[in-house]
Amino acid sequence: MHDSERARSGLFSELRARAAAIVRARGAARDPDGEPSSDGDLSRDEALRLVEDLRVHQIELELQNEQLQRAQIAAQAARDQYVRLFEFSPYGFIITDQLAVVKKLNQMACVLLGQAKRSIEGVPLRQLICPADQDTFLRTFAAVRAGSARELVDVTVVRHDQVRLPVRFELTPGPADGADAADRSEFWCALIDIRKQRQAEEELRKSEQKFRAIATYANDWETWFGPRGEPIWINPAVEQLTGLAPERCLEIANFPLPVILPIDRPAVAVALRDAAAGGRGNNLEFRILHTSGMTRWGAMSWQPMRDECGRNAGFRTSVRDISDLKAVEAALVAEKERANAANQAKSQFLANMSHELRTPLNSILGFSEILRDAGIGQELAEFADIINVAGNNLLAIVNSILDIARIEAGKIKIRPEPLRLAKEIELTSAIFLATARKKGIDFVLSLDDHLPPMIVADFSLIRQIIVNLVGNAIKFTDHGRVTLEVALKEIAKDQACCKLLFTVADTGCGIIEEDQTRIFNAFEQSECVLTRRHGGTGLGLTISRELVTLLGGEIWVTSEFGVGSWFSFWIPVGLVGAPPPPAPGIARPGAPDRAVGRLLVVDDDDVARQFYREFLERRGYRIELCPDGECALDVLNRRPFDAVVMDIRLPKLNGLDATRQIRSGAVANCDPKIPILAVTAQAMHGDRERFLSAGFDLYLSKPIRRDELYAALDRLLAAAPPPESA
Repeated sequence: MHDSERARSGLFSELRARAAAIVRARGAARDPDGEPSSDGDLSRDEALRLVEDLRVHQIELELQNEQLQRAQIAAQAARDQYVRLFEFSPYGFIITDQLAVVKKLNQMACVLLGQAKRSIEGVPLRQLICPADQDTFLRTFAAVRAGSARELVDVTVVRHDQVRLPVRFELTPGPADGADAADRSEFWCALIDIRKQRQAEEELRKSEQKFRAIATYANDWETWFGPRGEPIWINPAVEQLTGLAPERCLEIANFPLPVILPIDRPAVAVALRDAAAGGRGNNLEFRILHTSGMTRWGAMSWQPMRDECGRNAGFRTSVRDISDLKAVEAALVAEKERANAANQAKSQFLANMSHELRTPLNSILGFSEILRDAGIGQELAEFADIINVAGNNLLAIVNSILDIARIEAGKIKIRPEPLRLAKEIELTSAIFLATARKKGIDFVLSLDDHLPPMIVADFSLIRQIIVNLVGNAIKFTDHGRVTLEVALKEIAKDQACCKLLFTVADTGCGIIEEDQTRIFNAFEQSECVLTRRHGGTGLGLTISRELVTLLGGEIWVTSEFGVGSWFSFWIPVGLVGAPPPPAPGIARPGAPDRAVGRLLVVDDDDVARQFYREFLERRGYRIELCPDGECALDVLNRRPFDAVVMDIRLPKLNGLDATRQIRSGAVANCDPKIPILAVTAQAMHGDRERFLSAGFDLYLSKPIRRDELYAALDRLLAAAPPPESA
């Protein structure tokens, strides 16, 4: 009984006791005649209090009755709601007694069990379960009856139509009838249909079996890891990489790290942690220690695994044996290193060949010019001309071989600069006039009136193409003429660039049709020169084609055997509207009428020093000769000079180091800004930039032509400050 109810009951008892006492008092107060005595009447205050107390008690009773009615209504609503939840729940519910006999069940339980309520109520629950699962169910029910709060058990029930249905029972104890939990008279059982889950599990099992079969016979080493990162299955391919059977690998703590080369373990450990966190990755390469003592290479990929509910089920790794690939890569690297070494040796050989050939050519060409101008008579002068022509032919062969080597090595870079187009073409064409006149043929230059006056281009490369094509045309033409035509092909819409079309036409021997497709190949020549009457290396057209391609253009040939040939090419060039500024540090052309000044010439070749003396003293220079760099620095320290002609390859101290010392001010009595002309027989790609960055003002390659030497010295001395008095 609640406290409030006890209080109301006590108040009611108190009021009854007070009323009984008043009645007794009135009976005792009657007079002798049996009439009530006035002394027994209630006083007015007592009667009022009694009436008030009774009225309050009546109100409390009415309120209590109203609360009781509301409580009854709420209880009925709760019972109705419970009935609805129980009856119409999507899950089956069964209430049993202590012996697991069905006392009550809802509609869904009837549907799942395939029977009506009246057929199931009062029946032991185990009779509805497949005999193979009855013992499992009874053990689980006994655990709940012994005090377990909740137990799950998967069993198969046999429906009335003999269909077997996999279900999951969730068993919980009902409310206790007394203080002891063992006094529970009811047990509740939730019934869940797990057909779809069993089907998914079966599909997963089949899929796993299929995948495991595939992984078992895969060539890659497969490892499956559990949710905590522990290996749970390894395929047989692991033995190929490690020499260990899968069963032995599963026994190794912290596998697979112990079989990884120590230097690679940290990277593999990071990858495994990333995989355990749900990450993916591939192509992590590491080395594996084989039990035979050999080292194998593996490339690992990893990805997470999920169960049928999408929960983390661990991860898998796949390691591919790339040992053979690594061996091939190592062989390729070694081959590349050998190729680089061979290429370096080739470059060094070409540099040495250039030096060794250009040094004697310098003397041959130089002294042939001196002999021709020395008044030695017509016959000897003709011999000198023959020597000079032969030397020039040999020089052309050397230059062609070096050019093709530079092109094949990809070491030619385009250096565009603004220039006057017509002037450069006219200067280039002038070198062919004497050769054409000597052969008795005409050389004609034709320039389009619409050519732009200024362009931006690397004309040194364009000049080389023109020289190759026109030189070939003159060489293979014995009568008639050779024509160089330059025309404007088209202008871009933005007026920033245009295409120039060059055509070299001749009336020479022509080229047969089958040869026209191969004359641009290295060392290939046309059939008309099989007699070797004209000589040459067959590299000129190859070099021209490569240079045109490098400049972004196209070259082709049209020819008729016995009539002549037309070589054409177009290249893109930039357009500008102003003349180029003079090169910094170099004066504008225009040397004094007579060269004067003291020159120090440094060259280790005796013949070359004699050549310099003849050339320069004829020009009016006062010269002093040195055979090496140390001698040059000593002489510069003792006497002033206006300029230095410095060979690069020198004994004791080479020309580069000697020039660096001069520029650094290490030579006390020599002006660090003295003009220095670099001369070398090496003439390889990049030499010019290297020499100029070392401090040289100008650069000439051997063999040195007399006019080139004079022009270079004129430019140096014209740009130099006035010499100090000796």
